[in-house]
Amino acid sequence: MKKLKKILYPILQRLKRVVQIFFYDLCTILFKCKEKQILIASNTKNELHGNLLYIYDELQKYDYDIKILTMNKGNFIKRIKYEFKVLLNSATSKYILIDDFFPLMYVLNIRKGTKFIQVWHALGAFKRVGYSRLDIDNQNSLTHRNYTDTIVSSEDIVDNYAEAFGIDSNKVHPLGIPRTDMFFDTVKKEKTKQQIYEKYPNLKQKRVILFAPTFRGQGRRSAHYPEEYIDLDKIYESLDEKDIFILKLHPFIKNQLVIKEEYKDKIIDLTDYKDINELLLITNLLITDYSSVIFEYSFIENPIIFYVPDL
Repeated sequence: MKKLKKILYPILQRLKRVVQIFFYDLCTILFKCKEKQILIASNTKNELHGNLLYIYDELQKYDYDIKILTMNKGNFIKRIKYEFKVLLNSATSKYILIDDFFPLMYVLNIRKGTKFIQVWHALGAFKRVGYSRLDIDNQNSLTHRNYTDTIVSSEDIVDNYAEAFGIDSNKVHPLGIPRTDMFFDTVKKEKTKQQIYEKYPNLKQKRVILFAPTFRGQGRRSAHYPEEYIDLDKIYESLDEKDIFILKLHPFIKNQLVIKEEYKDKIIDLTDYKDINELLLITNLLITDYSSVIFEYSFIENPIIFYVPDL
């Protein structure tokens, strides 16, 4: 039964989106691919940030027609409209850029000559993702497999990402990660720091401790962080007047930790802050587990505590 399920899984993936597949294929017949058109799409964010934002900023210097489509939360009607916009623009774009898991795109037979590029949101290879996970049920899944190209930070992890995405290593290019450019731009760093201090003045002249763990679970639907792993009462008692403790949980995590009102002078939840790299600039100590944030924070050259009570 389990073997049959594995065989049927990619068929079921396509059957669930047969209307979308038909629409995309029809668009490739009715409309030409535009050589100067680039689609930048996010299925998990309401606005561009991270690698997609840095690539978009760079593309502004060139003569391209850039289409931006983002969607995180929305009702059924909005989601359907978004998906069909993505399909239409995918069919007419020479380049498609994404930076995360994007189920709609994996069932498509991408138009010949179109570059479907994964610029993945994480830096380095630390935790297992995609087909590298030991307990993945559906090795026959269509997920990730239709990328024409993806970028990584180093030659040393080309094979890791080829395995994780189920693609040939010649599609994985060690070109570096766009969003780390900020760490080498003194002016941008200082400007970003000032913007953070203006928005959160209580962080200024404090020793900032950032707690940024990754999620537990098999993916977006089951993502969580065990509350028993963090005792906010003890943390608050251990902080002195110069300390601020920031919570920055993974965006997939639904069970937000409750901070008592009397603790909010020293413990603040910035899980919804859009770019963790910006927070790293004002962080004095990072506490994390097997999140790839360790690689970005290595540019800061401040201490990291690995907190992994489940290992």
